[in-house]
Amino acid sequence: MTTGKTIVFLDIDGCLYDRGALGFLIDSAEKILNIKDRFLNHQQSTDHCLAVGSQGWVDAARSSLRTIRRNPNVRAIGKPIHRIAMNVLFQCAENSKLAEALLELSNNPDVGIVFLTNGPGGHARNTLRTVLTEEALKRLFGLDYSDKNIILTKTLGSKKPSPTAFQEALEKTIAIMNITEQAVSQIFVVDDKRRNLEGAKEAFGDKVDCIHITQGEDKEFLTCPNMVGAVNKIVSFCPPHQHASR
Repeated sequence: MTTGKTIVFLDIDGCLYDRGALGFLIDSAEKILNIKDRFLNHQQSTDHCLAVGSQGWVDAARSSLRTIRRNPNVRAIGKPIHRIAMNVLFQCAENSKLAEALLELSNNPDVGIVFLTNGPGGHARNTLRTVLTEEALKRLFGLDYSDKNIILTKTLGSKKPSPTAFQEALEKTIAIMNITEQAVSQIFVVDDKRRNLEGAKEAFGDKVDCIHITQGEDKEFLTCPNMVGAVNKIVSFCPPHQHASR
C-alpha cells in the first residue's frame, strides 16, 4: 500500500491495440482484393484505421472481413484471416472494460496517469480516441487530456528505453501535477517491450513496479496479457482514498 502520490506510465502501441493483427488483416485484404488506392502499405493501413474516428478500426476490420468472406477466390485462406479478425474484434469489445478500469484509477486524486510513447503525437491521440473514444477520454482526464496525459519522448532529451527518458517524463509529470518528486512514493510502468521496462527499472529503482504486456512469462516483471488486466492490477495496489500532502 502506498502512502504518497502514484504515477502510472502507460505505453500505447502494442498495449492498447494489436497492431500486428490489424495490419495483417488489412494487408491481406489489400493483397487479395487489390485495393492499393485505399490501403497503401502496412503502416499506412494501420494509421488509416486509427484516424477514421471512434470505432473506425473496428469498422475497417469488419468491412475487410466481410469482403474477404464474400470473395470465392479466397476461401482457402479464409480461416486463418477469420481467426485473426476475430481476435481484433474481441479486443475492441474489451475497450469499454479498459475505460472502466482507467476511470476507477483516475478517480483516485493521488494517482497521475500518463501515456508515454516514442510515437508521434497525432498517432498517439488518434489511437486513444479510437480505442477509448473522445467522450471517454474527456470523462477520464478532462478537456486538456492531450496536454496533461500524453508525453511524447520526442519532446524530451531521449526516447525509451533510455532511463533518462523515464526520469525526464517523471519531472514533466510532477510539474503538471504540481507536486515534488519526494511526494511520489510509487511508480508503475506498463509496456510490451522488455527493454523499456529495464530502462524504467534503471531509472526508478525500487520505487517502480513494471508490468509486462505479454502472453508469456517474465521472471523479473509482473505480467498481464492486456492493458485491462494491467490497469486493474494497478488499481488493486492503490488505496481508493489517499490524502497525502503535496
